Amino acid sequence: MKEPIIMREGDTLKSLCKRLHKDFINQFRFAMIWGDTAKHPGQKFRDGDQPLTDGDIVSIFLKM
Repeated sequence: MKEPIIMREGDTLKSLCKRLHKDFINQFRFAMIWGDTAKHPGQKFRDGDQPLTDGDIVSIFLKM
């Protein structure tokens, strides 16, 4: 929350995973999003192609 990640317009969950760590894209299970992208707070997204919008808060869950 103190250090946001700056993304480009149209970036997706996949591009966010790639920026965080190269293995995250292969281990991606789902993400929960709070913000304008979600229809309700904490909405779960299993598709990495979901575009993100400014101000979204994203929690990424990985496979073990």
